[in-house]
Amino acid sequence: MGMAEVHTVFCAECTTYFDWKSAGMFYTHRISGMPGPITRLLACSAEQLRVYPPRGMEMGPTFVHPNYANPNPHNGEASGSYNKPAAVMHWTREVRIAETYVLFVDADMLLRAPIDPVALGVRKGMVVSEHVRYLEQGIRHGLVENFIPKSQVHLARAAGWYHLFHVEDLTQIAPRWLYYTERMRMNPQLYWRINGSIPRDIPTGDDYVKFGEAPWISEMYGYMFAAAEQGIDTTLKEGMVEYADATSARPPPLGPSIIHYGLHCHVNEYHFTKYDYVDFDINSCGRFFFRAPQTPRPSQQLCAETVYLLNDALCDFYARHCPAEKEELMCPPHADDSNIRECSNTGEECEARSGQCSTAAVLLECYQTCTHCCGDGHPRCRQWAMAGECGKNPSFMQHTCRRSCRQCDAPSNWVKATSIAARSEPAGLASPTRGKRRAGRAANKTSSRVGRRERSRDAQGGAYDSGDLSASSLVEPSSALRQGLMALWGGSVSIAALLLARMASRSRACRKAQRANLPPLTSI
Repeated sequence: MGMAEVHTVFCAECTTYFDWKSAGMFYTHRISGMPGPITRLLACSAEQLRVYPPRGMEMGPTFVHPNYANPNPHNGEASGSYNKPAAVMHWTREVRIAETYVLFVDADMLLRAPIDPVALGVRKGMVVSEHVRYLEQGIRHGLVENFIPKSQVHLARAAGWYHLFHVEDLTQIAPRWLYYTERMRMNPQLYWRINGSIPRDIPTGDDYVKFGEAPWISEMYGYMFAAAEQGIDTTLKEGMVEYADATSARPPPLGPSIIHYGLHCHVNEYHFTKYDYVDFDINSCGRFFFRAPQTPRPSQQLCAETVYLLNDALCDFYARHCPAEKEELMCPPHADDSNIRECSNTGEECEARSGQCSTAAVLLECYQTCTHCCGDGHPRCRQWAMAGECGKNPSFMQHTCRRSCRQCDAPSNWVKATSIAARSEPAGLASPTRGKRRAGRAANKTSSRVGRRERSRDAQGGAYDSGDLSASSLVEPSSALRQGLMALWGGSVSIAALLLARMASRSRACRKAQRANLPPLTSI
């Protein structure tokens, strides 16, 4: 007997910021093997809906409802926290839901594996959710008693992030969830001591809220109060969902079934946060991707997996929904374990510091300026490009941000979009080693990495394709640059020497190609 059908739903808004996150949820729902359909609950005002691109609406099954953040029609307050309960309230009222179970998640989450509600204990009268420890503060200090009847307080649970419902329970809870979210936000005197309203302040667990303000997590309390009031209990689980900076990426059930990339994560010096891409418009079909981290340590694997999955989702979206271009769509791999760093500057004012490239510190921060490779001359190039600046400000962007504005050749380790679409196993179930193999799936699986690069070089008439080191921009390395590279890698002389040899080879091949009037390498 197979797993029970689950209707997965997630809330989003009619904005570019939610569209690329929605692509991630639709994609990972499909590859995770999650049984049952998925629906995006899309909050749109009339004006937002009027200008919303058809491509965004075609991304996946979507239910549109009023945007309660723009503002809430019940109280006039503008807060995004209202949309989560409002979404399921409208959906359960206006749609006939065939499935017995519903999984409710956020847009900034990714599914790694199918989730079985029956095995987890979901039934009528019992919801399953993650234990959110900071909500315990409100429960422990008497917050619940200020909102619901004392006879129901014992059912208040510190639950959040995802919820697995019996559909009848969700239908019952949803309107009260919105009601109590509104009450929590509009009555701060019930947890702040305002003019003697209560004996002392009650901590809510929100570390960022200021005195007298409603916490952002009001909707989490709204669920807590609503479920308890309706006599519905919640089983709390540990580790079903983890933030992207969690140190364990083991496959479920030993590791998380859901990744939540709500904050920040790192892979060595690499940093990823969704907040850097608020203006990224996936519907523009610009073929932009997030910078992929180099091979992570085991404790950093979940962060890397997050970016890999999001890039796969972008690749899948471009292949399915964007007009075909002359060149085949190429997409980032799941790991780059080469010793050649991305052609970009991580520091600013690099032009003024170009005379100091022989020092390791300057070379590290001003890699593009010092090596003259085809890349990005400012650390924010990718963010600017993904926000549409290549078209809005072309003279600056095409000079400073050549890589991000697609003026450079595709890195040699990128893979064809068809190989991304053909993946059948969830990326989250693969080990880091398996991820490396997937990165080279476009080439012969049994050959070595060196062998793949050699075939790439032969196919291009001798031009060594070494990723971000573009044949169109490399020059013969100077003696100062040689010294800088040696200093940058310290005792690893072999790595620096290899890079110098590749740069020289690439530069000679470039001049040879120019003399022969050969066409440039294909760009994405």
